[in-house]
Amino acid sequence: MRSASAPSRAKLPSDAVQFPVRLPDRELFFYRPADPQAVLDRITDRQFGRDEQMPYWAEHWPAADAALAFLHAHPPAPDARACEIGCGLGVVTSLLAAQCAHAIGMDISAEGCRYAAANLAAAGAPPLVVCGDWRHPPFAGRFDVVVAVDVLYEERWVEPVVGFIRDLLAEHGVALVADPCRRPWPLFRERVSAAGLASAVAHVQYANEGRTRVEVLRIVA
Repeated sequence: MRSASAPSRAKLPSDAVQFPVRLPDRELFFYRPADPQAVLDRITDRQFGRDEQMPYWAEHWPAADAALAFLHAHPPAPDARACEIGCGLGVVTSLLAAQCAHAIGMDISAEGCRYAAANLAAAGAPPLVVCGDWRHPPFAGRFDVVVAVDVLYEERWVEPVVGFIRDLLAEHGVALVADPCRRPWPLFRERVSAAGLASAVAHVQYANEGRTRVEVLRIVA
């Protein structure tokens, strides 16, 4: 996986800016909106009312760094089929694409998907990004690896994420969910157990000068 090169301006707005992501053995560069607040300001009342969508995708969050660290140390099998839901800028999906034979990113935001596809292409990976809702997944098959990073910012997302993992994770597959221990996190872990899935915290990382604890939950089918 190489550092991202400049994507075509036909794919990204002219004010897209690069930011670094550090792995233990290298530094990578990706693109994000120069001003995430401007992305929020562009959301119309109709768009917000449709599903109260907030542009969380426009930032690179500490949970993504925790997921990257774990995946770097524990890569999936090369022939694995992987999917990241709520892929945002596509940073974690880019690493999955470098590790696996088949990796897909999925996000509900069309603008976020455009950034994810451009970042995947710039990193030398196939820009396989699906714009869709994980409550109604458009996939026919199952995945060996499912990743979700900081998507449980509201309690209403707990059941849909558990349902996606339960229904789309292949037998003996692994799901990795990274979260900064937001309020819905204990409920999510309870619902994972209630769905008959085994899980354990596989990685802990601290961000924001030690104030934020990020956990990576490893779930097996």
